[in-house]
Amino acid sequence: MSKIPTFTAADFQNMRADLRDFLFRLTEIPSVASDESAACEYTYQEFGKLSGVIVEKQFLDNSIMDDPYWCTGPYFANDYTGHFNVIVTWKGSGEQPPIYANAHIDTIMACGPNLMPPHIGEDNDTIYGLGVHDDKGHVAVIYALFKYMSEHNVQLPFDVIGHLVVEEEIGGNGSLWAVRHTTEKGQCALMLDGNDGVLMHQCRGSFWPRITCTGVSCHPGDRKSSQFASAYDFLKKAIADVEAAHAEYCAWLKEHPVKYFEDEVPPLNIGMIHAGNWPSTLPTEAFTQMVYGVFPSSSDASAIERRRVEDALAADPDLAGHYKVEFVFDVMSGGVEADDPLVIDFQKAMIDAGLPGTVGVFNAACDIGFYSHILGIPAINCGVGAKNAHSIHESIQVSDVLKLAHAIMNFLKDRAGQ
Repeated sequence: MSKIPTFTAADFQNMRADLRDFLFRLTEIPSVASDESAACEYTYQEFGKLSGVIVEKQFLDNSIMDDPYWCTGPYFANDYTGHFNVIVTWKGSGEQPPIYANAHIDTIMACGPNLMPPHIGEDNDTIYGLGVHDDKGHVAVIYALFKYMSEHNVQLPFDVIGHLVVEEEIGGNGSLWAVRHTTEKGQCALMLDGNDGVLMHQCRGSFWPRITCTGVSCHPGDRKSSQFASAYDFLKKAIADVEAAHAEYCAWLKEHPVKYFEDEVPPLNIGMIHAGNWPSTLPTEAFTQMVYGVFPSSSDASAIERRRVEDALAADPDLAGHYKVEFVFDVMSGGVEADDPLVIDFQKAMIDAGLPGTVGVFNAACDIGFYSHILGIPAINCGVGAKNAHSIHESIQVSDVLKLAHAIMNFLKDRAGQ
């Protein structure tokens, strides 16, 4: 096998203009989870221009809805026909198992009316726009890596396989499909997702309770009558019950701290509320959807907390016959120990590329668990950029994108024994 050419930070930063163009154009294309086809097609076409890179459309189909780990989230593709991941491969000699890198093409819905339109900042380095940090900037990391390997014909003893996936934001369905359809176990997985340059060796899990309450509608002036009831009043009670259950969980965690998460608090976020369909009518139906974070205290931690929520709602006599709870999203926690060779090697690769290399935990859900639990390989999460994902001023710097691509190339060279 040929020796990997010597490379420096300048070799990556010299790609800045091309990367800025790739990322800005990708950011301009809307790709809300379950409606990503145009952005996937752009990604497919651009990777296809790189010499030596194998690019495939990995089509999903409706059988994914039978997978026990499939998530509906608030939105999903009711028919998966035509939906696809983009799988990119840089072929090595095959002497070692492949290394996987994962980033997602989909985004959340617009987070507010004041969302900045996609644009390039005055520094000609910062790009703003929905999804540019989470996670299109990290799709660009993989693009920069593959562009470098293509232009320098890098020879490796293993394949490098990029999983550029859909529907991450609603539970990781694209990654689930990609992992289910891998042909080789692999030696490790690098999850590239929005954070502020910290190497996350563990991520928490989460589930999304969806609570629907029902009432009996009437004119607001008649609501004192016992035959009428506002679904929204029931919903407020249900939310209070879940908040109490979550407080109970947090109190339990103080008495039973989870390794590496001692200084963290699992979130409970009431992200969606809707009630009724007319201002002057008591709502017949009201629902909420929320995020309930779970730390990896045991293999069944998520199931325990789901039962806690179910029990809290069932114990409230005021809600009897007026609510239904569903769990539409359940993402596994995952990761490795802080002293795992993957963490140590990647931390060095980051530092050598000019990144801090701080090691921590990810108090958010991501797709690590699919690689950790289904493939059974070590996986970490790493990303660059300020902590502004899912915000109206989401941004990332192209120079940081290139530093992370440089770090991955450092890591690949080390794994190749050079």
